Amino acid sequence: MFFAADRERPIDPDDIRSLTQPFTLDPPRCRHVLDGYQQIASLTGAEWEAMPWLIRSQWLQIRLRGSRKVPPEQKLAFVFDGFFQVVRWLDEQAPAFFERLRSRQL
Repeated sequence: MFFAADRERPIDPDDIRSLTQPFTLDPPRCRHVLDGYQQIASLTGAEWEAMPWLIRSQWLQIRLRGSRKVPPEQKLAFVFDGFFQVVRWLDEQAPAFFERLRSRQL
């Protein structure tokens, strides 16, 4: 998510909202990251299938951990800002996205 994604705004390490903003995976960068990983250990079929769930888990953790860094009255708004944009993509498009990466169609 951090190395292979595009974001609407540049990342500012001093702004938690910048660090945890919604993202869109970039196919060429994903390909580079996964190719590099697979030079060490090939992903199994189950690992490819689990990729959307891994990203979902990280997305939840990033938002929940990031919420610790905003004032209490802003926590809920912080967690949900753009949250479902990423979740919808993970539900609707991520399995096919990773299958295309796996089969080298992306």
